[in-house]
Amino acid sequence: MQRSPSDRIQAIFPWLHLCILIAGFIGIGWLLAAFHVPWFIWLITLFLVVYLGITGVDGIALGSAWVVSFVSAGAVIKAWPIVWGSDIPHKAAKLWAAVLLLCWVGAIALITLLATASSPMQVVLSAIGIKKQSPQSILITFVWIALGIGWIIYRQQHPNT
Repeated sequence: MQRSPSDRIQAIFPWLHLCILIAGFIGIGWLLAAFHVPWFIWLITLFLVVYLGITGVDGIALGSAWVVSFVSAGAVIKAWPIVWGSDIPHKAAKLWAAVLLLCWVGAIALITLLATASSPMQVVLSAIGIKKQSPQSILITFVWIALGIGWIIYRQQHPNT
């Protein structure tokens, strides 16, 4: 039996969901490294990933609260990565505010993707023949690795910062 084009497109969505999620968290890891956030921010972010992976959509409120508090703190202290030019918040306030807003929207989108990723992860695991593993634990592991890859990429690009 041949699959219809709509069936083929629907089969791509779980893979696309997970690829966007992993790429996004690589970006988050890079941004956290670029902003030189303290270790406890990394730790809270890692625990939040676990919480969202386990609770799913029930954890979106806590994840959103974390992002709002993080972005609010960044706005108050006029946070900006040194590698992008440290005078931007003071000389180009509109650009700084737009980037901060974009980071906020992107982080909320990633939280939603992570919270809804258990089902696509199960589809992907079934497609590659792994049925006995917990999709949540594999998902959490992939996201942690993605955050680490983002940090490594930043460190490779900017070893002296």
